[in-house]
Amino acid sequence: MLKKIIIFSFLVFGWSAEANLTTDSPPINQNQFKASIIDKQIQFGYSYSTGWSTGPFWIGIHCYNIDEIAGFQFELPDNLQLLNVQGGRSEEAFSDLHHNQKGMILGFSMSANTISKASNPDNDLLLKIQVKATSGSDLNFPIKTILAGSSGEKLSFNGETSNLEIKSDTGEIQSIKVSFYE
Repeated sequence: MLKKIIIFSFLVFGWSAEANLTTDSPPINQNQFKASIIDKQIQFGYSYSTGWSTGPFWIGIHCYNIDEIAGFQFELPDNLQLLNVQGGRSEEAFSDLHHNQKGMILGFSMSANTISKASNPDNDLLLKIQVKATSGSDLNFPIKTILAGSSGEKLSFNGETSNLEIKSDTGEIQSIKVSFYE
């Protein structure tokens, strides 16, 4: 009887471990970044000089955070031109959301407001950025990311690579990759 209980326990443990590996839910012990395309209809085509050429499009930066965020900094790669920034949860919490033409985005609050822990994965949009690809041949966009906690400490995160598709109004599809790193 004891053998059956032990074998059954190992089977249940194995099934639960496999279920945890196959789910898309963020890890419980770390902040999680991912990206999405906000406006799926954009203009793009093929240019003989640069390869694919895209018009402006919106990328959503999502953060399922387990820590309160007191500030962040994003640095876009050289092949991605920053046109505009609008907040999701960051706009609600931070009075100061700044960006420049070189692709740096800063978010913080002079009154010490923080972005609270994410309680719902469906409401994890941190901010959205309007961008334009400057190189039609390189559609891989690694974004340098720094997160700060309420005590000023650097927060760790897990940044998955998001394989995204943008679709033109004529139905053509182009794939891009957005990733986050420290």
